[in-house]
Amino acid sequence: MRREKQTTKAFYKHSETDQVLVIERRCDGAIVGSCPATEPLKNLDSYQCSLDANLWIQESSDRLELM
Repeated sequence: MRREKQTTKAFYKHSETDQVLVIERRCDGAIVGSCPATEPLKNLDSYQCSLDANLWIQESSDRLELM
């Protein structure tokens, strides 16, 4: 797979709402997709990220903490 096509997923927690999200990024840091994480947390690959909330994620990035 070409390097620019590779993505990684990680759990992030919103510092004000405590909402846990899964965010998928390309190797250059661009957001590919995101989705809310369900409790209890599952394997990252089991979450299907979409583009729906990307603008909100970008606007809230200063309040998201990597878990």
